[in-house]
Amino acid sequence: MKKIVLAVVLCSAVLAFAQNGTTLRYNYETGKAYNYAVTSNTVVTQDIGGREVVTEMGQEAQFTIQPQSRAENGDYTCWISFPALKAKIKNFQMDTTLVMTALLNKRAEVVQTETGKVLSSTMVDTVAGMDMLMQQLGVEPGVLFKRIQVKLPQDAVAVGGSWSESEPDSLLQGGINIAITPNTTYTLLGTEERAGLPCLKIAFKGTIAMSGRGSQMGADIALEGEGNQEGVIYFSQPQGILVSAESSADQNSTISITGPATMTIPQVTTVKSSLTILP
Repeated sequence: MKKIVLAVVLCSAVLAFAQNGTTLRYNYETGKAYNYAVTSNTVVTQDIGGREVVTEMGQEAQFTIQPQSRAENGDYTCWISFPALKAKIKNFQMDTTLVMTALLNKRAEVVQTETGKVLSSTMVDTVAGMDMLMQQLGVEPGVLFKRIQVKLPQDAVAVGGSWSESEPDSLLQGGINIAITPNTTYTLLGTEERAGLPCLKIAFKGTIAMSGRGSQMGADIALEGEGNQEGVIYFSQPQGILVSAESSADQNSTISITGPATMTIPQVTTVKSSLTILP
């Protein structure tokens, strides 16, 4: 009889979740450290003057989120740092593994809403000099900390329900101001255990457009591109944390250069990445 009653209660809970939905929110514990491992593989193929140039890059990193405080409106102030960050780069110029030593364990202070929208990202610690890898990528330190978390929907969502994300964003990379416009649909597929935690399984799929202008070494550069992205996210609602994510993306873009030399470079980029929480 007890087993029957328990089954009825569980079934009722599942039905209530499916019909009424649930509100997804981050729920960090102040003073606790959340550690993640990230891997990504990127292939960039460029056509430079009729010559195909391929660059392969594999990245491995670990990052830590340390919540410092929570405001009355629910916003979190967190310190984020990379205890490990390296990349293997292979192209016609090099085949090497580079470690971003200048950025290791340097903290950024990120303020985000309880839905994961980043309101600000500023460095707490001074980054002395630029690693070769950071120079190669043209990456500003704050950019690396800005896109750590997944944005969650404002409204409650039920199994089978979906929401969209189309809020534009921007970044500065290698002296180029780049505007990013996503058009992504997220769908709550159901529940699944991940890393020993009960999780909501969320699939996403959509497009992303990029455009930018800037200058490098006296040359004016314009960038236009669009592509597709898809993947799956696992979010633990009881703990209020992102548990893991997997994604793939491809993009076709054109880089136009004017100045001492004028050229147009078609570029195809593919990226596969994964993230998982560490014990």
